Amino acid sequence: MEAALAHEGPPVSLRAMAQRVSLASRTLRYYEPELCQHIVDRYVAYRTQRRDHMHHVLEHATQEDPPPSLVSLPVGHKYSFRENRGA
Repeated sequence: MEAALAHEGPPVSLRAMAQRVSLASRTLRYYEPELCQHIVDRYVAYRTQRRDHMHHVLEHATQEDPPPSLVSLPVGHKYSFRENRGA
């Protein structure tokens, strides 16, 4: 679990972490409450940042005439809200 916190990519949820180690999330919370809280806090901050970014992207995109189709935008475009998850 500590390796997941050090991972550079997008953070994972506690549920996803529990699935990776084949345990229930409540079991992880019982044995490692502080580490689990750190995982949860990091994931919540990530989701909040992504939501705020998407809100910003959509606000700016709707001001264009005509607004771009978000599906047609490539990953990395200034209005893209999709991530490049790598191969």
